[in-house]
Amino acid sequence: MRNYMILGLIPLLMLGACSRSNLVRIRATLSGMEQGKAEQQVAEDRATSGATLSADRAKTDGMGLHLVAKGIMLGGSTLTTTFAGTTSTGSTTLIQEKSTLKTSFTEAGFVIGEDFTWGFGVGMASGGTMETELTYGSSYGANAGTETLQADKVSGTSSFFMLGHHGSNFETVFGLRWNSIKVHYKDWDPSLTNTLVQAQTLEASPSTNLHTTQAVIGIGFVF
Repeated sequence: MRNYMILGLIPLLMLGACSRSNLVRIRATLSGMEQGKAEQQVAEDRATSGATLSADRAKTDGMGLHLVAKGIMLGGSTLTTTFAGTTSTGSTTLIQEKSTLKTSFTEAGFVIGEDFTWGFGVGMASGGTMETELTYGSSYGANAGTETLQADKVSGTSSFFMLGHHGSNFETVFGLRWNSIKVHYKDWDPSLTNTLVQAQTLEASPSTNLHTTQAVIGIGFVF
């Protein structure tokens, strides 16, 4: 919903084209903030099973590179997100999950202003990988141990805004970005589902949804 609202603002930015910068800028940014949770991990919280899922906050770090010319911004960002969760009944640990997600976004936007600039952009996921390590507790008997899942498909959207200050041939940039990412696991077969479901009646999910927010800082080279 947030990305659709931002897309709706694009016509307003186009009306402000007269104030767009004629300078060429190359911006390199870093982003990071421990905020957001996995909405759905592999072992879902099922009330009927008596099990609970305790999910850690997702931590995301990333970098971006954007070219701004005639007020139009094109570029991309790469993000690395790590998150974990533990499914348990009482004091007994059933499953521990640890995931590392790498996502690439192709992005476009607008920049308005000259010495002081304001801009925003949106993006689409153009690729990514994720590994999820599952560690089964002793309650699984012969199935206890570690299993690693690989992502089959990574999709999602991003949106961001940036404020910049131009001094000499450099500028400082800061802002915020939001990411919505969905991951689907490959090789999702009955053997994995059985491992999760047998004995504990846990429901297994073949996908994970993430919504994260990061602060953005960076520098730009102005020509």
